[in-house]
Amino acid sequence: MNLQKLLRGALAAAAVFLTIGAGSAFAGGKAETSSQPATAQSGGTISVWVQGDAVRYPGFVAVTKAFEQKYPDIKVELTNVPGSWTDEYQKLLTGYVGGVWPDVVYAKSFALPTFASKGMLLDLTSDWNQAKTGVLNAGPKLNEIVANLCSYNGKVYGLPRGQYWFALGYNTDMLKNAGIAQPPKTWEEWQSDAAKLTDKSAGTWGFAPYTYYKTDPNYTEEVEMWTGQLGGEMMSYDSSGKPVYHLAGNAKMKQALQYAYDNIYNRKDWLDPALDNADDSAELNLVFNNKIAMWWMHGGTISRFEKAAPNLHYLTAPLPAVDNSRSYIDAQDWMISAKTKLPAAAWKYIEYFTSQPGEAMFAPYEGHLSVWPQNWSLPVYTSQPAYQGLIEQYKLKATIPYRYHDGWLPVRAAIAVELQKAMFQKESIDQALTAAQKAAESELAKVGL
Repeated sequence: MNLQKLLRGALAAAAVFLTIGAGSAFAGGKAETSSQPATAQSGGTISVWVQGDAVRYPGFVAVTKAFEQKYPDIKVELTNVPGSWTDEYQKLLTGYVGGVWPDVVYAKSFALPTFASKGMLLDLTSDWNQAKTGVLNAGPKLNEIVANLCSYNGKVYGLPRGQYWFALGYNTDMLKNAGIAQPPKTWEEWQSDAAKLTDKSAGTWGFAPYTYYKTDPNYTEEVEMWTGQLGGEMMSYDSSGKPVYHLAGNAKMKQALQYAYDNIYNRKDWLDPALDNADDSAELNLVFNNKIAMWWMHGGTISRFEKAAPNLHYLTAPLPAVDNSRSYIDAQDWMISAKTKLPAAAWKYIEYFTSQPGEAMFAPYEGHLSVWPQNWSLPVYTSQPAYQGLIEQYKLKATIPYRYHDGWLPVRAAIAVELQKAMFQKESIDQALTAAQKAAESELAKVGL
């Protein structure tokens, strides 16, 4: 398994960022982001790039057709970018340098600060300020999500499509057969329940984390949640808004990693990493076949579960806690190119997708919960009991949106590679944390932070 494959791609992408910053029209010490109001023009044909699997992509097609019916003067050229989110991220970077970019992009939220810092995105602040009291008036939580996941330096550069966060998934049959009446609420219960649910002779495991191998940047975020549940923090922002990572010597982070290490190698109640793989398909296959009793999952997984394992009996619950049940809200964002010739048409498109009717139309194709809590009463959500634990997690104060910074992907990919050395018994936890600190600071320096 080549753990550094994704990191190399992220570093290559970072090099492209530097090229944009140093050798393009956006050079000159600070980014020149567009402030052109999206209400300046309307009509025409817009190009849109999305990233969707076989379950989700038909949803983009369906909502786009409905949009074109509502706005017959706007035509949409929809392209599904193959590969992973990281692949799309890199394609967008190299494409922008080469002058090949769509009017509208649908990408992971972590890409937005980097794109915005290089002047690649249209400033949507004025349009958002008007829409948030009208067609996009979904409530304070959406405002918070836009402020954190769709903004950079106080300006809005995107809109979310759906939202997701982690909760505990659990196999109800396996818990019942082990005499466990309810899912664990504390780390102590989590550990004791995992022991009861693990049966090596039957090939069953008490728990599997979201990933062992991913570095884009899921593994780092997983450890960050464990650290938060202990009352610690992995990073913060200083008074100037600069991200500061707290890795070397972080007692809470060390405790989190030690807890995971002990459950994997000493207690042997967590899935053996040798049985997992880079895209987690091996782990999911074990879940689908009643071989893993508890796991971390988000709403997007539900649509896959329904298609791949319709007879699996499972529910969700808030994450086990020590100090709290920390979980982070994330999203995919709609963004508009700073070079678009049709800002009004592009804005109408992303506004339509994020509106309550647009999100409701997309819901059957997507496991993520709508950014409109008003939509949670739709049959697609109420007919699936697994959503209830996710909603409980969402309502907790410990569930908060991420606040992304420029260079998020290469920084966190570099951290993941170092932390995984501890989890794969190549270094001590202290050594891994020290190396991760150096890696984070090195990557931050490459983007001027």
